[in-house]
Amino acid sequence: MLTFHLITLGCPRNQIDSDWIKGTLLEHNFKESSYEEADCILVNTCSFILPAKKESIETILEVCEQRKEAKVYVLGCLAKRYGKEIFAEIPEVDGVISPDFYPLLPEIILNNRQRVLKISSNYSFLYADPKVVSTFPYAYVKLSEGCSNFCSYCAIPQIRGPLRSRSLNEVEIEVKKLTEKEFKEIVLVAQDTTAFGLDRGKKELPELLNRLSIFEGIWIRLLYLHPEKIDEELIETISSSPNVIPYFDLPIQHASPKILKKMGRNPDIERLINKVKFLRSVFPEGFIRFTVMVGFPGESEKDLELLSDYLKEAKPDYTGVFEYSEEEKTDAYKLKGKVPEGEKKRRVELISRLGEELTFQRLESFLNADLQVLVERSKGNLSFGRFYGQAPEIDGEVIFPGREKKGKWKRIKIRERVDFDLAGEAF
Repeated sequence: MLTFHLITLGCPRNQIDSDWIKGTLLEHNFKESSYEEADCILVNTCSFILPAKKESIETILEVCEQRKEAKVYVLGCLAKRYGKEIFAEIPEVDGVISPDFYPLLPEIILNNRQRVLKISSNYSFLYADPKVVSTFPYAYVKLSEGCSNFCSYCAIPQIRGPLRSRSLNEVEIEVKKLTEKEFKEIVLVAQDTTAFGLDRGKKELPELLNRLSIFEGIWIRLLYLHPEKIDEELIETISSSPNVIPYFDLPIQHASPKILKKMGRNPDIERLINKVKFLRSVFPEGFIRFTVMVGFPGESEKDLELLSDYLKEAKPDYTGVFEYSEEEKTDAYKLKGKVPEGEKKRRVELISRLGEELTFQRLESFLNADLQVLVERSKGNLSFGRFYGQAPEIDGEVIFPGREKKGKWKRIKIRERVDFDLAGEAF
């Protein structure tokens, strides 16, 4: 019986793919093992931006050096985008396999007598079962694969192809199975979650949320909401839902009309401003997370000031800040006015500092509040969980004394803010 160990890099969507891969291998009589003892090491890579590519390459080289006796397979976005180069330049790798060939992974590994390169320009793979979810008490559920937005800076359409949505029934069945296994939080993700169903001619996220409203005692969280596609129907659906929590993850990217236009996004900043204000009015207790990009070609100090001023006005509860990364074969790659690397880092630090101040202000508003917390882990005599305003992996935690069971709901009285976390006591 062959043993395997999976290393997952990158975003939650990659975690979903790894869970599917794990389930498929287990179904074919593979056995999961430790990194030190596995016959096969599978590295599920990311190549969205330059730091992700560097991390993926460094991880591959490290595995090849540390586990010389094991078979090493490179999967994921890096395999899709740079498969031939990896295969040629890292001879220690036994296989490079893009997502289109995941259903064939067991066969490829079992029959591998020599190095194998399996990549294609097709984008057919859209997973269903089997899946072994490794993130209890929460689970990521992928609504679609690919993206058809074609923002000028983004390589995702090259890597993952155009938008391909799963069926409403398939998603509903997956969520039902997860609730039957007592998962307490369902996190719906995609490259653009609000685009779900558009490849069939209609935005179907509201209908999906209505279907999922039958599942009691859970949180449903939405990530990766394109602000342009948030409409009144979706807002009304979330507002009336008994289980969709008011957490809005908005990749606004910038607040300068000039830069937004260069990015291939809607430059009508007033439209964005009004939409965020509307969300605040409908969901006064809601949380809004912005993702912004600085250092885009042609970004001036004035553009940066516009972004800074808008953050001060909108007061997002969290702000994820990324520096622009040059990506081959994107429209932005050819743009002039490149911002020097050192200056990009200065701008990241500047906007990040502002975002942190706004986050700390919001978190401190919860001092002495009673919050429902989903317990995720315990260590020593402390337990760690999250309340509705904290998304898994990217936001902080709620810390409190005592050892509580993973997946349990607890009421916590908040006593202090500790950096990005909240601390309190159960009652």
